[in-house]
Formats: sequence, C-alpha cells, structure tokens
Amino acid sequence: MKHQILKLITITLIALCATSLAARADCYVEYKAKKQSDGLKLHYGVLKLDTDTCESSGRKAAVEDRLAVHGWTLLRIIGTVRRSDLSTKKENAGDFFLRY
Repeated sequence: MKHQILKLITITLIALCATSLAARADCYVEYKAKKQSDGLKLHYGVLKLDTDTCESSGRKAAVEDRLAVHGWTLLRIIGTVRRSDLSTKKENAGDFFLRY
C-alpha cells in the first residue's frame, strides 16, 4: 500500500514539474513592421512572447500592441523561431532582435 502511494505521489510530482517547465518555455516570433514618419521605414525583428500568448489567437494582437507603443505597424508575422535558430535570426534582425 505504501509503495503504491509513494508511486502515485512521484508520478504526480513529475507531471507537475513537466507542466511547470512547459509553461516557462520561451516563444520567439519573427515579424515585419513599418513606420511612416519622414518617409517609409521597414524592419524585420524577433520578439519574445510568453507561451500562452504565442499559442493563442491573441498572438497577432500582442505583437501589434508592443510595436504600436513605439510607432510601428505590424505588416505580418512570419512565424515562430526555434531556440536553436536564434543566433542566425539575431544576425538578420540586428537592432530589432528582442527589442520589443
């Protein structure tokens, strides 16, 4: 009986830890944006979102809101970026890598 209870507690703790780690996973989104002040300005960037926002239908609105604060308009979300690809994306995004 004690063995079964201990096994159940262990399985529960493992499940809780796995859920906690998944919730903390990073989500990176690459996008294109524009700004119209003294001519047209365009940029490509990468920003970090929490996993819940990244996987929801509110992802686009979250990106739009962050960019709008700085006067940028979202043109499109290109997609999500894997952690292993971040160094390449950092080179491409330059100053706009994780800026917003």
